[in-house]
Amino acid sequence: MDIIFEFVISFLTELGGPLIFELLAELGLRSAASALGHEKEIHPFFTLIGYIVLALICASISIAIHRGHYIKDVNLQYLHLAISPILVGLIMKYRGKFLQSKEKKAIRLDSFLYGYAFALTFSLVRFKYGGT
Repeated sequence: MDIIFEFVISFLTELGGPLIFELLAELGLRSAASALGHEKEIHPFFTLIGYIVLALICASISIAIHRGHYIKDVNLQYLHLAISPILVGLIMKYRGKFLQSKEKKAIRLDSFLYGYAFALTFSLVRFKYGGT
């Protein structure tokens, strides 16, 4: 029972990292866009590259805050690497739908593709450089 509890807590902790950074990044992007009055559409490819670079920066900050993995078993780390970005992408997709239902503007990060790309980049960097 302790092993299952440890796995669930570790998994949620590892899942929370990219999700928290993604939501903070979105908040910052929304604030910057409204402060600058920037409403011009940017090509989706360049937006995707921008989110990937932002994920690299956020993952680096995350590693500086906590070096190491919460999930110690390598096989479970691979499982997490496969599942976590999908879950974060789905959360961001449904967040975007929720915002649209409240008649608020959803940004591209509020979609599955961009949320998935951000979380995958974040998770890959943490997996590779996060230490043991």
